[in-house]
Amino acid sequence: MISNFKKFVLLFLVPTLYVNAQDITLTGGESITISNNTVFNINGLELIPSANYTLTSPNTISKSSTAIDPLSIDRVYNFDNLISNYQGRITLFYEDSELNGATESDLVLQIKDGASAWNKYSGTLDTTNNYLFYDFAAPINLISVTASNNITLNSDKSNLLAIKVYPNPTADYIIIDTKLSIETSIYNILGQEVITTNNKEIDLTKLNSGTYFLWLKDIASKNLNSYKIIKN
Repeated sequence: MISNFKKFVLLFLVPTLYVNAQDITLTGGESITISNNTVFNINGLELIPSANYTLTSPNTISKSSTAIDPLSIDRVYNFDNLISNYQGRITLFYEDSELNGATESDLVLQIKDGASAWNKYSGTLDTTNNYLFYDFAAPINLISVTASNNITLNSDKSNLLAIKVYPNPTADYIIIDTKLSIETSIYNILGQEVITTNNKEIDLTKLNSGTYFLWLKDIASKNLNSYKIIKN
C-alpha cells in the first residue's frame, strides 16, 4: 500500500522499469505518474500506458477474490474512483484455481466503464503463463477489470430479485420459485444460449453434464439475477 506521503509524485521514467505493488491507496493530493511504456503492476494487474499517465487521489486500487457474478473468474480489480482517458495495454494475470468454471481458452478481458456497463475485449491470451492483455489504441474509462468467457456480464442491476432456484446441482429439472413475471435464458460456458423460456420449471434433460449459467430478468423492472447451474 502507498500512503502517508503528502502531495508527492512518483514518476517512473525508465521505459522498461517493472514496478510491482500490492493494493494501492492514494490520499491527500498524492499521485503516481507512470511513464509511457513502463510496466506498472498492481497485485497482478498490469498497466502499460502508451503515453505518460497519472493516477490521482483520492483512489484505491484493490484486488477481490469474489467473482462479480457466476460468469466471471474469481479475480476482480476495482478502482474506488473512475480512471479516465487511459490509453495503452491492460494485462490481467490469473491462477488456474480462479477460473470459476470458465473455459480458459475462451477468456476475454472485461472492463467496466463509468456507466456501470461491462465491455468485453478479445485480447491476447497466454494459457501457459496465465495472463490476458488488450492494447487500447483509443482512450477508455474504467472502474473494474476482470475476465470471463465470451459473454456479456450483468450490470449493477444484477442479483436484486427475490428468487429461489432449486435443485442445484440437478440431473433433470430446475424450478424457479418467484411471483414475478420473468424471462429466462441459459448459457453454456462458451457463452452460447441453449435455452430461452418464460416457464418456471425448466427441463434440462437434453443438456450435457457440465456448468451452465442461468439469467433471469424481471419483465417489469428489467432487473437481472444470474446463477451458476450444475447439470449432473
